[in-house]
Amino acid sequence: MKRVADTSRAASAEFAPSRATREDEVLDALQRYRTHHGSDPTAYELLRWMQIQNPALDLNAVRPRLTELKDAGRTRTTGKRRCAVTEKRVYTWATVSPAPRPIPYIEQPRNDAMQENLF
Repeated sequence: MKRVADTSRAASAEFAPSRATREDEVLDALQRYRTHHGSDPTAYELLRWMQIQNPALDLNAVRPRLTELKDAGRTRTTGKRRCAVTEKRVYTWATVSPAPRPIPYIEQPRNDAMQENLF
């Protein structure tokens, strides 16, 4: 088992609410980027897009959230292409649409006479 210092646990607990908020910001930015540009962004392109509203952001505010969201099934990579920022071939990111909610099955009363007519 990995040993984690108490200070690390305290710091993690302290930043948990802001991490959830940042995840929501990243998801929102992914959707807005896709709507505006018509394509999925790379991590650096998404960072630049988010820096328009918050210039203090750095890559460590965005890239780890993409991985966490991917592990949670809320984002996915959609392929590779050349990044407009780094000019390297890297993954692009997109949000995952929520799965449709299943319609509950409602048991209907059986009509035996109708069943017999079917066969």
